[in-house]
Amino acid sequence: MPAGHQFCNAPDDERPVSFSVTLRDGATEEVVGADAYAQEQSMTTFFRTDGRRTVDCWAVRMASFRTDQIMAVRRHEHRCDDRQVESTHDGLVTAG
Repeated sequence: MPAGHQFCNAPDDERPVSFSVTLRDGATEEVVGADAYAQEQSMTTFFRTDGRRTVDCWAVRMASFRTDQIMAVRRHEHRCDDRQVESTHDGLVTAG
């Protein structure tokens, strides 16, 4: 992380995050407010879990995409003031 960039003092699971979803046609969709995603049959759905460590019945569905159309998913962590400062590749997904 570059010097001078500081995140909230919130735990990792409470930091503001979003996801960039790159689709097969080259389009990139931003899913703001989601902090988790899971495959649901032929769809990949992005959820807001409000800090819970699991996607459960209380999670809010934010967006869904056909899994076979997703080329990559990138998670972005944000500062408290909502400016993006770091991208992580731990959420990278590729479709074959």
